[in-house]
Parts: sequence; C-alpha cells; structure tokens
Amino acid sequence: MPNLTEALESLAEQMVTGMEGQRKSMVAVTEFTDSSNRVSDLGVFLAEEMITRLFRTGRLRVVERSKLNEVLAEHNLGMSGLVDDATVKQLGKILGVDAVAVGSIIDLGDQVRVNARLISAETGSVFSVAAVSLPKDEQVSSMMRRIPRRPSSTVAGGGSSLGSVGGYNYFEDFSSVEEGQFPEGWSGGATLYVKPSTQLPGKNVLAPFQGKNHEFSIPELVFPENWKLEIQYIIDHGGSRGVRGAKFRWRAGSLDFGYTLQKSVNTWSQTWYIGNTNIKTTTYLHKICTLALEKQGDVFKLYLNSDKLLVTRNPGFTAPKGLAFSYPATFGIYSIKLTELP
Repeated sequence: MPNLTEALESLAEQMVTGMEGQRKSMVAVTEFTDSSNRVSDLGVFLAEEMITRLFRTGRLRVVERSKLNEVLAEHNLGMSGLVDDATVKQLGKILGVDAVAVGSIIDLGDQVRVNARLISAETGSVFSVAAVSLPKDEQVSSMMRRIPRRPSSTVAGGGSSLGSVGGYNYFEDFSSVEEGQFPEGWSGGATLYVKPSTQLPGKNVLAPFQGKNHEFSIPELVFPENWKLEIQYIIDHGGSRGVRGAKFRWRAGSLDFGYTLQKSVNTWSQTWYIGNTNIKTTTYLHKICTLALEKQGDVFKLYLNSDKLLVTRNPGFTAPKGLAFSYPATFGIYSIKLTELP
C-alpha cells in the first residue's frame, strides 16, 4: 500500500487525467465526507491537499476552498446537496467552474478508502472517478476522529448555516470505531468496548463488558470560552445491585457535574448536581437520555432531555482541557457533542 504522500499524488493525477479527458480546466474541490456525511479534519486535509496538488500541475485552475465554503453558506447548502444535479449546475454558474470534485472517506479497519467523483457543472453528471487507499496509521486515525467547528453565518431568508458538520467543536458517535474496540485518543476504558446498539438499530454504543467501576477520559478535548456539552446515554442500575447508592460523575477541569442514585427499600431516587448545587428529580433508568451542560461566562445550566434542572455560577472556572467520566454501573454512551456558543 502506498504511503500518505504517494496516495495523495495518485489521487491528484487521476483527477487531472479525468479533467483533461473532458477538456475541462477549472474545478472546485469540496471537503471529503465520511459515511455519516460529516466532514472530519481528514476530509478538510484531503480537500486542501487536492487543491494544492492540482494547482501545482499547472494544468488546472482551482477555486479556493474558503470561496467555495462562502458560496455554500450563502445559499444554505451542505456537502450533501452537491449530489443534486441542479445544485451542481448552480454552483458552476456562481463560481464559473467546469467541474466540482466531491469525495468520500470509508473506514475499512486497517486502511481508509478515499473515493473522488468529478461532476460536470454543465450537465450535473459524473464524468470521471478516482480512488486510493490510505494506511490507517495514527496520524490518519487522529484526523478522522476530529470534527472541525463551523462558525454560524446568516443566510438568505433568515436563520443560520452551520456548515456540513453542524458546528461541533467535537463529535463522536462511535460510527467509525470498529466493533469490540475502544476509541483511539481516549484514555482508560480497559473494561469498555464499542458494540452495535439494541435500543437504536444502526447505531453504535460504548458500553462495559465487565466490571462495576469504569473511569475513562477524552484527554485532548479542548473547550472554547463558552460552550454546550451534550451526552446521549442510558443507565442501568443492574451493575449497582447490592449497593444503596451510586454516583455518576463527569469532570471538566475543576467542575464536577452528574448525579447520584440512592436506593431505599425498592425505590430509587436521583439527585443531579453541578459542584455543590443539586436537585432531586425523577429517576431515569433503562431510558435513553440526553444530558446537556451549557457555560456562558461564569453561569452554568444543566439540562436533561431539554428540561432545565439547575443553574449555578462558578466565577473561578477556567477552560478545561479534557473530559473525564466515572461510572459505577452498567451504561451505554451513544454520542458526545461539544459546541461553541456565542
């Protein structure tokens, strides 16, 4: 298998050959998407490399990626819209290009398949294809995991466009993690693995396969000044049978938040907390829930399934690096999102 540099040269050469065969000289290259139609850092990297390498041949003119993204935002288009013939034709007229190059990234385990299609801006049809395989080394794996933030922008007709990845600073739904494995770049997790979800068919879930106490973290997760953290999860008290209480804890820098479960006779009670502020709520066991923690300045708000639970202040809080989890019972995590707030 060729190394990364050789694979990129091969992909660029295939694209140049396809353009010249159709007598087309100007192309716009979109960011490459994964199987979930998200743009990772690898997708951005591939687009940038193709733009640079195609330009260096001296045989093609290439539209700057920033200009393409500006047009997509102005017309409220994501990358998924580029499979539509009318959209590609419209983009061709606006940018004055002969073709649009779109690409996909497919995780094959020990390698990554990269496919590119050249679409005619005149007819909206595919006239050439290109493909290479990349070695799935640590560098490529790391770029695949990272989802770049998309700043919001006002679009025609009102509203905002957050680009093709929804504006996340970080997003993980374990769709690119091989069954039986633990996410790369995370720490701990000796008793955890990714498996297909039974509650949400077609989705993956991070869950324990043994043990009762589970501590793990995302050490390189960098928080902006103001943010919203969302965690979709499910809890089963089965891992806590025989005990009277259990504490489910998340930690972002100096801030602790989460909840405690307390058993009295045959009844469980649930108390949520941010630091020293807490509130007792309905117990959510065996149900898929979404926890959201928002930070605006020194004000923190905790939500469960869109219902506001707590509001507190923490004037001494500073932006953390990393997110830690501590779970004493059986659980499943479906997704984690970190979004920058204005």
